[in-house]
Amino acid sequence: MLPRPRIFCGGCGHPLAVPAEYCKHCEDRGTGINRYFSDYLYTGVMRNVIREIKFNWRWRGANQLGELCEASKLKPEDYDKTTPIPFHFIRRFVRYVQPVSVITETFKQRGFICEKTLARTVHTEYQSKLSRSERRLNVKGAFEINKDVNGMRILIIDDVITTGATVTEAARTLKKNGAAWVDVYTLLTGVPR
Repeated sequence: MLPRPRIFCGGCGHPLAVPAEYCKHCEDRGTGINRYFSDYLYTGVMRNVIREIKFNWRWRGANQLGELCEASKLKPEDYDKTTPIPFHFIRRFVRYVQPVSVITETFKQRGFICEKTLARTVHTEYQSKLSRSERRLNVKGAFEINKDVNGMRILIIDDVITTGATVTEAARTLKKNGAAWVDVYTLLTGVPR
């Protein structure tokens, strides 16, 4: 059985180690994220598979990632657009499969309107190689909008969230350009702190 988060913040939905009505992530609303959703913990076999796909050219099993997406609380009618975290074009040359693309395709098949609303304009270092503070600096200013989001409810899709630096910068960019509401879905979330 794959490890799942069991306790969530009552305010924003972020996985926690202990129950809470509000958590430190609720403060992220000032930076753009309204709610978090995730299906599994980024530990054990799930961590190993994602790392193999992203960094060791593994392709077997990558297309099954979409089958693991449950996102049972998410409904297509709650969002005007769903957008994946974009990757810089250079990453296409270093991976057979982009996990976020597989996950986004699953959402599309479930009736979500999926568009590449964000563009990554800067080729950044891999976040996994950086400290928490370096991660924030690494993605600062890395995104821009390429579709109208004014007044819209947006769902950001990513494969893994650990520190949240990437999705926070993406949400900040969307809100700065007029998005009314921004939620985040990731297949995997870091171990609750």
